[in-house]
Amino acid sequence: MGARRSFAVSAVLTLALVAGASADSSKSDGSFFDGGSGPVPQAKFRFRATAPAAAAADAAAVPLALRPMGPRQYHLGQIVVPCAFDGNAGQCLLDTGAGVNVLYKGPPWADRLPANGSTWDLTGACDRKPVTADGVDVADFRLGQASFGPAEFERMESDPANHGRYAGVVGMQILSKASRFSLRLMRSPALVLDPPQSGGGAPFSITSEKQIILSVPVGGVPLAAVFDTGSNATIVDVNFAKDPRNGFVLVPGSDKSYAGCSTGSKREVALYRAAGLQIGNVSLAGRDFVAFDLSDLRKNLGNDQVEMILGYDVISRFDWTFDWKSRTWAADSGVRIQSAENRPPPGDDYFSLVQPGLAR
Repeated sequence: MGARRSFAVSAVLTLALVAGASADSSKSDGSFFDGGSGPVPQAKFRFRATAPAAAAADAAAVPLALRPMGPRQYHLGQIVVPCAFDGNAGQCLLDTGAGVNVLYKGPPWADRLPANGSTWDLTGACDRKPVTADGVDVADFRLGQASFGPAEFERMESDPANHGRYAGVVGMQILSKASRFSLRLMRSPALVLDPPQSGGGAPFSITSEKQIILSVPVGGVPLAAVFDTGSNATIVDVNFAKDPRNGFVLVPGSDKSYAGCSTGSKREVALYRAAGLQIGNVSLAGRDFVAFDLSDLRKNLGNDQVEMILGYDVISRFDWTFDWKSRTWAADSGVRIQSAENRPPPGDDYFSLVQPGLAR
């Protein structure tokens, strides 16, 4: 058996979150929050969006599809990208939390690829039971029309929430080959490879498997957070949330909730509310966070400072740019609060995006 590697900091949650439900009644196959394919539901107010790193005419822009999952108010979802393995085209999940690339078994061409002799014991933050995978080499891997040349993938059984939709999972081992990349998610979603350099930005760090760690203020307290497009929900460590000094409050009735993990197992979670989460100059007010013990995640990442997984529900509200040379990142929500027409409805905390210094 090969060395243990951290798979799917991603796919941490599928997220079948059922407040107050028993373990037997919660669904772990993703069907509870499976909203089918289609455009991401629009917020209840309109805003003007601007991309921080718009693609130049010669930049490699790969179209993305944002696939919503579940009740609208949770804003959960997945990012899907067109991919090709030695000419075999399919759809892949874009998962910045995955330390490895994954190829799902099933299609004849995938099963025929010869194993390269490596065997991996893959683990994640939600799934404590390891999943065995065998390494395979792909001579020409592509995202859209962009070629990334040869790449190693870990071949494994498809997770129950996949339902045969996706050929595999694209992690940071692929994306880190670009000197810079942008995730444009606010309009005309696209992955832009090597966009024009914009300068500035906040620093980020990386793990040994190239997952990105950001500093994200929550309730005024900066938390080390894994940037994870593969996690449907943003997650905070439950022990951090329980500490009254950190400003989190348990959502009544949520302490017996269950979440469905990527491999079909279930995990008991709770919901905690924080005063707000700060991304750049935008505050997302009244946030509810899924909470469970992230100690396994910290061990897998080799980083004992991580207290949060920044998931799709937050990531999809911004355009992001990461520069690997300068190790800096920038995010732009495009929100411009200018009149009563584009203010959130009263009491709609989930869509309350407030820029500091701007009156509502």
